[in-house]
Amino acid sequence: MRFSATLPLLTAALALASPSPKPATNAMARDATTTVNEMTAAIQFAAQADCDVFQCANVVASTACIAAGIASGMIEAVLACVASGSTGICPCAACIPGLNDFLANNGICT
Repeated sequence: MRFSATLPLLTAALALASPSPKPATNAMARDATTTVNEMTAAIQFAAQADCDVFQCANVVASTACIAAGIASGMIEAVLACVASGSTGICPCAACIPGLNDFLANNGICT
């Protein structure tokens, strides 16, 4: 009998002590806005650079992934961002800031 009364009290105490979750919709909306802003910036850069945006659309669309790979310094991470690897990314290296230098410094696109 005591066990059955203790369990609901313990559950209620834990529920009151736990922090309230933040609304997921606000976080999702913020992430979507950030993604749209990042993609807009990537397309603007590619359009102003010596880049064929239409031929390199898959590389431009992978800008966030490629930037993270460059920041980590991992060649494999950068190449994994595009399905075609170095054959797809090398002709489009000018489309993303820092990508051309990164690939040249690591001897990927010669």
